[in-house]
Amino acid sequence: MNEPMEFIVVEDVIMYLRDQFQLESGQTLNLPAIPSNGQTWRLEAPQPSAHPYSGTVAAVVEGCNGINSTGLVRIFPLENPAPSIASDCRENTAAYDPNDKSASVIGLDEERFIRSGTDLEYLIRFQNTGTDTAFRVVILDTLSQWLRPESVRPGATGHPYSFELLEGGILRFSFDNIMLPDSNVNEPASHGFIQFWVRQQADTPPGTRIENTAAIYFDQQTPVITNTVFHTIGDHLIQAASNDEEAQEIWGALTVFPNPSAGDADFLLPASLSDANVFFELYDVWSRPVQQGSFQNGRYGFRKGDLSSGVYFYRIKTAGRVAYSGKIVIK
Repeated sequence: MNEPMEFIVVEDVIMYLRDQFQLESGQTLNLPAIPSNGQTWRLEAPQPSAHPYSGTVAAVVEGCNGINSTGLVRIFPLENPAPSIASDCRENTAAYDPNDKSASVIGLDEERFIRSGTDLEYLIRFQNTGTDTAFRVVILDTLSQWLRPESVRPGATGHPYSFELLEGGILRFSFDNIMLPDSNVNEPASHGFIQFWVRQQADTPPGTRIENTAAIYFDQQTPVITNTVFHTIGDHLIQAASNDEEAQEIWGALTVFPNPSAGDADFLLPASLSDANVFFELYDVWSRPVQQGSFQNGRYGFRKGDLSSGVYFYRIKTAGRVAYSGKIVIK
C-alpha cells in the first residue's frame, strides 16, 4: 500500500471501531478481539487506489454465541469489486411468491437507506405454475433513471439465455427453448432465475428513491409483474442509540425520530420529563463539545449541520444528572 486507508467495524448498525491501516506486501493486521455477543459484526475497507478493481471489500460474521441478530447481514453490501468473485446471500423464508424480485442489499430501516454509489445486484425468480410446459420465458426490466444501463452486467442463471439492452434502459432476458415444466408435473424443475448487477448514476442526491420492477412473460401469456424493489439514498445517515437502561426504567423510553435519519432527527422525552428542564450535549470522540441545546416541550431538534461523518456521543441531563446517554453515528 502506498498510502494509509481507513477501515471500519460495525456492530449491527452502530459504528464500533474506525482506524487507519497501511500494509506492506504479505503483511497482515490483527484487529482487537470482538465480543461474541450475538450481534452482527461487519468489517469494511476500501481497496488502495492502485488496485485494478476499485471499490470496497467487506466481511460479515453473525451469531457467534448461538444468538442471531437476524436480518442484518444483507443490510449493507457484501462487496468485492473483483469480477471473478461473486457471492449470494439469502435469508431463510417461509412461503413466498415464486415470481418475485429482490436485491442483495436490503438497505437500512424501512426506507432501505443505502449510500450513494452503492452498486446493486438484483435477483429475479420465476416459476411455471401453469398447466403445460413453458417453451419460452422473457423478462423485461425497465431500469430507474438513477441507474446506469451501460453498466449492467448479467450474472448467474439456471438456464441458457440471451441478453439485450433496449432503448430507454429496458433490459430483456430471453430464455428460448427453456422447456420449463409446470409445477404440477415437476415442481423442482419448474423454477428459474436470473441475476444482474448495475451501478448508480454519479452523484445521486440524498433522498432519491430508486425503484425497480420486472415483467415476466411465459410464452404468449399475460405478463406476471413482480413486486417493486426500492432503496433510498442517504449518504449522511444519522443512527442514534441509547445505552442507559436504568434511565428507561426510571423515566421511560427516549424516542429518536426518524431513526435512522437522512439529516435531522428529533429527540422526544417520555411524559415524565416533558415539563422538566432538560439539556442536550453532543461530544466528538475526543470529548470536545460540538453541539448543545435545551429541550422545548419535551423535544430537541438535532441538526447535522456542518458535522462531519463519524461517531459522536450525546448526554441528556436534568437536575444535574445524566438521564440518557448514547451514540450518534453520522455516515
